[in-house]
Amino acid sequence: MHTNAGGPALGLDFGTTNSVVALGTKDGTPELVTFAAPAETSPVFRSALCFWQDDSGKGLASDAGPWAIAEYMEYPLDSRFIQSFKSVAAMKTFEQASVFDKRYRFEEMGQLFLEKLIAHAGGKLDTRPHRIVVGRPVEYAGARPDEALARTRYDAMFKGFGAEIHYVYEPLGAAYSYATRLTEPATILVADFGGGTSDFSVVRVAEPGAARRCTPLGHAGVGIAGDRFDYRILDRLVLPMLGKGGAYKSFGKELEIPRAYFADFADWSRLALMRNRKTMTELERLQKTAIDPDAIGRMIAVIENELGYPLYDAVGSLKRALSSGEDAAFPLRGRGAGDRGGRDAGAVRGLDCRRRRADRGGGRPGLGGRQRRRRRDRPGVPDRRFVADPAHPPDLRRAVRRGGDHERRRTDLDRARAGLDRRAGRYRGVVRMIPRVLLGTAQVPGGGELRLLQRGAEFSIMLGASELMNSRLSGSEEALAEQACDRIGARPGVRMLIGGLGMGFTLRAALARLVADAEVVVAEIVPAVIEWARGPMAALHGDSLTDPRTRIFEGDVAAAIAEGDWDAILLDVDNGPDGISRPGNDRLYGARGLSLARAALRPGGVLAVWSSAPSKPFATRLAEAGFAVDEVIARATRKGGARHMIWFATKA
Repeated sequence: MHTNAGGPALGLDFGTTNSVVALGTKDGTPELVTFAAPAETSPVFRSALCFWQDDSGKGLASDAGPWAIAEYMEYPLDSRFIQSFKSVAAMKTFEQASVFDKRYRFEEMGQLFLEKLIAHAGGKLDTRPHRIVVGRPVEYAGARPDEALARTRYDAMFKGFGAEIHYVYEPLGAAYSYATRLTEPATILVADFGGGTSDFSVVRVAEPGAARRCTPLGHAGVGIAGDRFDYRILDRLVLPMLGKGGAYKSFGKELEIPRAYFADFADWSRLALMRNRKTMTELERLQKTAIDPDAIGRMIAVIENELGYPLYDAVGSLKRALSSGEDAAFPLRGRGAGDRGGRDAGAVRGLDCRRRRADRGGGRPGLGGRQRRRRRDRPGVPDRRFVADPAHPPDLRRAVRRGGDHERRRTDLDRARAGLDRRAGRYRGVVRMIPRVLLGTAQVPGGGELRLLQRGAEFSIMLGASELMNSRLSGSEEALAEQACDRIGARPGVRMLIGGLGMGFTLRAALARLVADAEVVVAEIVPAVIEWARGPMAALHGDSLTDPRTRIFEGDVAAAIAEGDWDAILLDVDNGPDGISRPGNDRLYGARGLSLARAALRPGGVLAVWSSAPSKPFATRLAEAGFAVDEVIARATRKGGARHMIWFATKA
């Protein structure tokens, strides 16, 4: 990151939901930085991150803002989408976020966010002014926010972003903008309803041309804002569908389902982080003992399928609709309508708390009794009220008006703080909670249980909390067969062995490439997988199982390898060399197993191994076994998705 010691300042409103950047110009007017996002060019940069496995297999790739949303919307199952992470800045309980196999501290997520924001600014932020002004909330989000901790984390996040970092209360920045429109002195109350917090500043604005135009008289804030409204909607309309208030059985007693799961689920900054092995294992165990297991199953489905953002967008759609109507249908199948009155009542109750805090100055200096009595003998009443977020519904705005002469609202985006347009966006998905149906279970020899699930036309095979395969994700399995066929060429009488039937993607791709006299043997050790292929997934498999070139071997692929005389051996067994479903599979990928596979191949034959992740030790073992090794990255779908590894090992 580079900075320029000269020139004007840069202002950054790092919001819970959106962020906005402005550069000062020579004439003193701010210029918003715009971003050429996938959907539209806009000065609003969503405060969100998306992570996925890197193409090179060397780690995680990521993006931020609208690009994070676009990546997530295209490949939700292969992504980790994190939003509202600003909310944890002052939380002592937050230490790290687990994303795939890596952990990120708040400041690391913040630095990554800034890096992507700079990269997408079209070069406008490559060289930045010496002085950086960063907006900060008056009151941080969280039950017991630690302001000193938040400051430490902010300092680490912005280290290197500019030579001088200055923090300014977010409402105060809005007051300076509003002051440019005033032609006479005034005392104003700025109410900034953001995504994570609601902040208030009472500011004295001097006459135009004064040496100091704005003088803050007092500040107050409360950790109740847009995300809290979201929580109330979820708590009323969604969480009961997912088991909140329900019970589970333990040692003959019925106990309430722990509320911590629902608290995390209804927090946008923590929902995405629930998709980890520990939490998913706990939920699956809870589902088995729950009085209403389907409810817990719905929660698992939302988490497993990364439906957090569509749910977030559905809540936003409901709030937008309630801002202009008395009631609105919640776009989540399985519930009725949201009630505007209830929502606004809760909002106004929260506002009463905010107003009380503002009336007493929130304990902040500079709002003494003498200053409060300046206006027209009306104690404590500013002559103007300025709401920095017009997106709140009319009932809330009416509550703000009480006791004041005027209400002035910002409407121009170039004067908006980050949260003004927090629910506007081009990505307006509707959550469709189609439940997963359990079609069958099967024991894996050596341990573990497979489950065949169906949601609409989509099938998935699960082992515990891990999804082994999904009917929508076939790109890398097809690449396994296609590239193996390309390597062995058009030989007469080709004999190919495929280890693992799965959903038949590899088999069908091989049959499409091989000549009429070829033989393809598929070894499958779990009989139920073969039954599923001929039963509920028959349409998916097509005529591949009845093709005269196909032979099904019900048993261990190691026994089929021992038959020998193969032109190609394709192993799509377990999750690759670091398998999770059957410890016995490890012997396939050890030195002895690779030696036996090489001996079973004809000259010039190919051993192709699919894996969900790279493995340097396995690549080394292949080379030590005498193979010429080629590593290929394959995506989960033809358009992209997760990055899988395929090793093509050729026998010289």
